[in-house]
Amino acid sequence: MREEAIFWGAWARVPGCGAKRLGALARHFGSLRAAWRASEAALQAAGVFSATALPAVLQSRAKLEPARLWERDHAHGLRIVTRVQPDYPARFWHLPDPPGAIWIKGRWPLPDEAVAVVGARQASSYGERHARRLGRELSRAGVLVVSGAASGIDRAAHEGALEQGLTVAILGCGLDHVYPARHRRLYQQITEGGALISEFPPEVPPQPGFFPMRNRLIAALVYGVVVVEARQRSGSLITADLALELGREVFALPGPACEPGSEGPHVLLRTGACLVESAADIMHALDWPLLEDAVPPAVALSPEQSRVCEFLGDVPVPFDVLAGQTGFPPARLGAVLMTLEMNGAVRALPGGRYARA
Repeated sequence: MREEAIFWGAWARVPGCGAKRLGALARHFGSLRAAWRASEAALQAAGVFSATALPAVLQSRAKLEPARLWERDHAHGLRIVTRVQPDYPARFWHLPDPPGAIWIKGRWPLPDEAVAVVGARQASSYGERHARRLGRELSRAGVLVVSGAASGIDRAAHEGALEQGLTVAILGCGLDHVYPARHRRLYQQITEGGALISEFPPEVPPQPGFFPMRNRLIAALVYGVVVVEARQRSGSLITADLALELGREVFALPGPACEPGSEGPHVLLRTGACLVESAADIMHALDWPLLEDAVPPAVALSPEQSRVCEFLGDVPVPFDVLAGQTGFPPARLGAVLMTLEMNGAVRALPGGRYARA
């Protein structure tokens, strides 16, 4: 089985060998090991590759050494899981074109109970705050939080989950690449508290066409997809549609009226998605037991902390404006803000601004 898996991993590195072609090769030759050793004439007769594509396939195959690639990936801390291995994700078989191989960095195998939290890259503080809260609550309840490691909602959901437990990011590029580049630290945290997963070989850079492929894996791996902020035409709604096709539950967090980021969730709600306000709503809809502490109690605030919070909301407030509103000296205000930030009640933003968390 290990030897056959090595060839699945090698064929996945040949340009043009997507999930469908890998399956066709395995069916025609009986194994991808046999397909790797097949002659040009045999590959041509198989009809998997067009006459114009076959020369490039042969040229690429000649440059690759399957066993060495396998060993190199493992030496770099990557695990390769293929269709022929017992720890291949069973829920990927629900896809019409399950990936032939996936690369994993981090924990494996993963808990079965999983929910995706997805949404806009250009998210508002409202959306990020609630995505982070949902990630935290779901993780506290023992649910694996899955997302795509993008900016905005994805990042907030991952960060919230990491505060309590595990999270998984499914990427639209190989694991050697960090996209966006500023998420390097987030990638490291996810690896330490969950896993990064990609169906693309480690050396493959991100491309626009890869993200819809990433979205289908997110929809397949989970039992439900939560959309937090998205425009009416967005990748998040595509993920929701894919989830429905696979028989998964779709949830949406309502947003402020007439805001662009509320368009997508409100469309979903009008067409039958489950309304979500907390992890308890998700757990109830999926008929999963809800731990008593899944929703955290309110943090008790001192009078000074309460006064600062009175002037903070979703819209960031500059430090000097906040000092004028509260009447606190800058040194005292800084100390109060630091305590609130450590307690998770306030978020520090670029430019010396603060908002409720």
